[in-house]
Order: sequence, then structure tokens, then C-alpha cells
Amino acid sequence: RLLAGEVRIGAGDTLCKYILLPSLESFHDDHPAIKIKVTNRTTPESIALLKDGTIDFALANLPLTDPQLEVKKVFEVHDCFFAGPRF
Repeated sequence: RLLAGEVRIGAGDTLCKYILLPSLESFHDDHPAIKIKVTNRTTPESIALLKDGTIDFALANLPLTDPQLEVKKVFEVHDCFFAGPRF
């Protein structure tokens, strides 16, 4: 019922800022007794923390294949590069 406890999350800078943080606000509003701990790390570092039990889940950049993990694609991001005429 999510009445108490803690969730430990690993995520990199971009995923944390644009994906995780906006979701955490509404989660916290709905479940104020749940403590949230966010660890900011790169994808490989987050995966290592996940495997050793330091975090409960990670937001990671794909591709990521690891037979020890269950990977779920949540959304797709298309990176774009913009430059001025000089470049």
C-alpha cells in the first residue's frame, strides 16, 4: 500500500532532471511517508549499484543488455545536434 518505507533510485544527470524529478513530485504527493533516495551516477555506475543492492532500480540509457537484469524500455529519446553556419 506504500504506507511506509524507502525507495532507492539511481539515475544520470539528464534522466534525473527531465524524467525522474517531475515524476517524483507527484509520487511524493501521493505517498508522503515513503522516503526517496536518489543517487546520481552514470548508467554503468547505476547498474553496478543495482547489482550490489545499493539501489532498488535505475533509470539508464540504452542499449543495455545484461542477463541478470530485467530491462524495460519506457520511452525513446532522439538526440539532435544543432550548430551555427560556421560549423
